[in-house]
Amino acid sequence: MTASFKGMAYLLVAMIPLFILGYFLSVSYEEMFFIYEWLLGTVVLCVFVLSIKSIWEIKDERKWIAGSFFAFILQFFVLSLFLGPFTYYSIIFVYYGVALCAFLVFVIALRRNKTLRVIPSTFMVITGAFTLYIILLNNLWGTRLM
Repeated sequence: MTASFKGMAYLLVAMIPLFILGYFLSVSYEEMFFIYEWLLGTVVLCVFVLSIKSIWEIKDERKWIAGSFFAFILQFFVLSLFLGPFTYYSIIFVYYGVALCAFLVFVIALRRNKTLRVIPSTFMVITGAFTLYIILLNNLWGTRLM
């Protein structure tokens, strides 16, 4: 396993305490919330760069696992754009398109990879939860997708 592959996994796990820090800063110290925003942006950018590097470096079936990291972080990026400063109705459909493409990459990674199947499976579950949340928001805004 390459160092960039391990780095991606560690950075994604490091996002969990970062979310807790973001909640703490938004509730108790709102004027310092920018620290969380910059840290999250840095972690997402690092995972994005490491996933591209891993796709280039890896020559076996783990290339699809690196591709699933890339697809997940791209989907998370679009979700963050939608929930962040660009909260426009039209971005919902961009998210749906990116989520569908990411889901297809996860399915391909599951079929092509024999060892690390838990990573795309976890990403599929998280993608489903994010998509259900976006569908709920879409329905709360008074527009029906389904």
